[in-house]
Amino acid sequence: MKKFYKENKALSLSLIICAGLVLLYPWVLIFIWPIPFVIVLLKKLSPRIDKWGTKVDKIIQSTSKKIDSFGEDKVSKRIKATSNKLEKKPSLVKDFAKIAVGLVILVVGFNLLFPSNETSGTKIYEGGRKYVGELKNDKPHGQGTFTMSDGSKYVGEFKDAKFDGQGTITYDGNKYVGEFKDSQATGYGTFTMANGIKYVGEVKDYKFHGKGTFTSANGDKYVGDFYNGLRHGQGTFTSSDGQTTRGIWENNNLVKQY
Repeated sequence: MKKFYKENKALSLSLIICAGLVLLYPWVLIFIWPIPFVIVLLKKLSPRIDKWGTKVDKIIQSTSKKIDSFGEDKVSKRIKATSNKLEKKPSLVKDFAKIAVGLVILVVGFNLLFPSNETSGTKIYEGGRKYVGELKNDKPHGQGTFTMSDGSKYVGEFKDAKFDGQGTITYDGNKYVGEFKDSQATGYGTFTMANGIKYVGEVKDYKFHGKGTFTSANGDKYVGDFYNGLRHGQGTFTSSDGQTTRGIWENNNLVKQY
């Protein structure tokens, strides 16, 4: 065991570190398991890398000799000084080469084992519907724009081919800006309608639902609870001429006034 450790210090230490990390955080195994194999591969490639380093050393020495023939101006002195430093540390070039090869192997191996399935592009559907944006598993996922056959358009976030997250949809001169869930306007948002109506507040399945503020085209305003698109619960109605009514509403009707 001691002999193996002395002959393979880097491999032994990496195995010990990897084992410790896996015991503490099992999920890191998917990222660190290639490290011991990379170290073994680098050890086998070491002779070749040493040859490359030797060639680089020869080039440096040759360059240094050529620099001597150029004279002792400031530029040549600096170049010569750098060259001399490298000549004194030939192993430095080899070490950098080994590290570079190791990193390349890790990156290529990771990409081969865990290929990215996220892309971007354009998809055309039946009826003239069109999607332009990010894709995952060949489905709309991420930021994108979906244009429907009737000219309606959604711009925003997608998840598994559905409107999901922040987005904006325009249809028949109407506009909704806010949150979406499973392709439905659900969460918090703002409706601006072609007929002059505006609603700001909580929504569910494209309907006013929860707390919100409804302003009609003539200036009337209701601030309060909504249910399934109707005034329902506590609220305050202010007419365009300034008169205020507070009370409880059910299905758009005032049932109790305060």
